[in-house]
Amino acid sequence: MSRCAVCNKWILWSSYRDGESQYCSVFCLTYSGMPGFCERCVAETEDVPAPDTTFSTFGGSRLLGKQDRCPVCHSVVRRHVYLALVIPIWWRTRYRVIYTSRDRYVGRRLRAAGTTVR
Repeated sequence: MSRCAVCNKWILWSSYRDGESQYCSVFCLTYSGMPGFCERCVAETEDVPAPDTTFSTFGGSRLLGKQDRCPVCHSVVRRHVYLALVIPIWWRTRYRVIYTSRDRYVGRRLRAAGTTVR
């Protein structure tokens, strides 16, 4: 057992890691004193917000994954996925996301590879 690097709660098992640090939730993983995305994360994304997600036993959509944690603003890259019977059936766009509470987040859509800001 270990403790969360942000809230210090005991963690029985964790899939939220960044190097040696462990986190109890995606909220703690993306927690930052910074009020929003850093310049690098703004430059690599478009001003298109991440969609709201819904989920039930029969289907819905979720943000899955947690890649490329930013060392400055602590945002992570997650992919919008449609689910049917809890099985991902349609992988959609990737978003850079910061959680503002345990169940709320702000996000920006990642730019397509090779596109730059003018």
